[in-house]
Amino acid sequence: MSPCVLLLEFLEESKLEDLVMKYFGFINHPIYLRIEKTIEEEIQSKEKVKEVSPG
Repeated sequence: MSPCVLLLEFLEESKLEDLVMKYFGFINHPIYLRIEKTIEEEIQSKEKVKEVSPG
């Protein structure tokens, strides 16, 4: 397995949460894990598109 594939594993939210929970008890400083979630929705337009041919 290439090093890049192994490093991509640490970009997964669940992997980061596991690491934080595993080592949280050994660190005297608070650990904050900021998570941003993106939800993609397809919006259907109610407008009708009319093609206009030149000439």
